[in-house]
Amino acid sequence: MRYSHAVFIARLQPPHRAHIQVIERALDKADSVVIVLGSSRSAPGLRNPWTAKQREEMVRRCFDYETGQRLRFLAVRDQPYNDTNWMAEVHMKVNEATAHSENVALVGHMKDNTSFYLEFFPQWKFVDLGLMHEGMSATSVREQYFEEGRDGGKEWRDRHWHDAVHAGVLDWLKEWKQGPEYEALHKEWKFIASYKERWASAPYPPTFVTTDAVVIKSGHVLLVRRGANPGKGLLALPGGFIDTDKTLLGCALRELKEETRINVDQRVLREHVRDKEVFAHPERSTRGRTISHAFYIKLADGGTLPRVKGGDDAAGAFWLPIGDLHLRETEFFEDHLDIIEHFIHTSR
Repeated sequence: MRYSHAVFIARLQPPHRAHIQVIERALDKADSVVIVLGSSRSAPGLRNPWTAKQREEMVRRCFDYETGQRLRFLAVRDQPYNDTNWMAEVHMKVNEATAHSENVALVGHMKDNTSFYLEFFPQWKFVDLGLMHEGMSATSVREQYFEEGRDGGKEWRDRHWHDAVHAGVLDWLKEWKQGPEYEALHKEWKFIASYKERWASAPYPPTFVTTDAVVIKSGHVLLVRRGANPGKGLLALPGGFIDTDKTLLGCALRELKEETRINVDQRVLREHVRDKEVFAHPERSTRGRTISHAFYIKLADGGTLPRVKGGDDAAGAFWLPIGDLHLRETEFFEDHLDIIEHFIHTSR
């Protein structure tokens, strides 16, 4: 059967040979291919180093101009704690791109539990294109790419990342490696590698537990700017790893005070805790499995905002108007924007 449009949903961080082959096969089955790029508007990090526009450029280098005219790229934001909103955004953008066509196929391969999203769109005919290049993953490409540094380096396991990507993607990545963005992420990679090495002798993969404080007052949220890796320079909630001798709330308030120097008594902060939630997406942190207990503190509206000043490992602290959150979303560390949005939308 011939389709008007084939939809391919992928992060492509970066696109490897199997991704390009999926697109090639989709072009054989449809007049146009709509590529939905996930992780749009994420802050640059080891899991999401490249913007949607940069990933589009990589893919386009793999096709001639005429074929490229049959490709359409859409970008959607990750929503790790709200599948419904994510599905709605994908559906809306694809409908607009295809002029609400009913002759649409969803293409891909149901390889493992990471492919669960392919079952979210029963309105489109699913076409399984089969497994291509078994064992190939964008994760291993990224690890090798950042491990070797600017000047190259030793081969990683049995396959060098050069072999896993199309020549057009290889050229793009080599060019990007010479810029300042690569250097910053290479430093973060070294930090994470050292961090994981310290836990390598543990009998089981470690699970880390942290707390975060979401403090809201008069339409503003209290944020810090991270002073160290991972995520150096990014916006974040005040928080940190738990102490063994304090309650979870006690840990959250200690970190809040140390990182922001907020001019509010701890007793008042405790009295204004309105909600709490656990955030535990398996891929929320590059450090390893990290579970955060977040506390929502709603201070009384009106009056001046309490004085704050960055302290401990925070390079700065400030109040951001909630209305400006999405203007700054590409600056947020890990899933901290999702945590803020959860409390804004569910709590009073």
